[in-house]
Amino acid sequence: MSSFEGDKYIRAYTKQLLKGETSEVRRLKRFYQTEYNKGVEVFLLSGKTNNFNDLFQKNDYDKIYESIYVNIGLRFANWYADNITRFIKKELDKNDFKDTWERQFASEGERIAAVRVVTVQGTAKKELEKTLQRLMTDVDFQSRGAVEKGRILRQRFNKLGTYQAERIVRTEATNAANFGVMQSATDIYGKSNLQKEWITSLDGREREAHAAANGQIVDFNDKFKVGGEDLDRAGDPAGSAGNVINCRCAIAPFPKPEADTIRPLNQIAVGVAQSQLIKPILNEN
Repeated sequence: MSSFEGDKYIRAYTKQLLKGETSEVRRLKRFYQTEYNKGVEVFLLSGKTNNFNDLFQKNDYDKIYESIYVNIGLRFANWYADNITRFIKKELDKNDFKDTWERQFASEGERIAAVRVVTVQGTAKKELEKTLQRLMTDVDFQSRGAVEKGRILRQRFNKLGTYQAERIVRTEATNAANFGVMQSATDIYGKSNLQKEWITSLDGREREAHAAANGQIVDFNDKFKVGGEDLDRAGDPAGSAGNVINCRCAIAPFPKPEADTIRPLNQIAVGVAQSQLIKPILNEN
């Protein structure tokens, strides 16, 4: 793919990613605000500063991770399918895949939650306890009335909850997005007919290893070599934190020239350059 086409792809991909992230961050911020406010009320009524075992429940986080993966995965699976249909002879009905996609994305969310939730759950509780215990020794804070104390605490925890919500969503969104794109491509073309390209957002903030990976093409079932690690896709949770957290890279799957696809290609698409096959996936709406 030419760098020009890569630029167009990453711009369209990034716009979709920001839309998906904004919705999920908003939802997760409400969860953190609710839980932290419960802790504040308990503190103001009882002075309790630890053992908030009824807050930030594992089941709630499990649902949050599942929601992130289903919502962002579906957004990108549909985005890929909407833009690739012009190259397909047989009419593509996304409803044929909707239930399957939802199950697959929910399963991926559950798998990631099993690894992440204990840590993020513990972090939230520790931050609540640490902040309350520190303020118990703050003379200025202790001199204030209950209403003012509540205002100060809610303001602090709202900021903290926003940061935590953004960190979780941004950590998972790239994996969910690329997982969705790759699943859509699989159902349209079949894995054996596909290759995939790593496309890096070259905005001056990219990791050196990700800049080096830009334009790397492998068969669909193979791994990318990125920073000394084998990654299935950008955001791959099998990668180290340095390769995954806040990664904004995209994966662009495309059919091999003259491949036998599950959904037959139009004559104009058979054997054309890879950049022309990727080119239609540019709808930013």
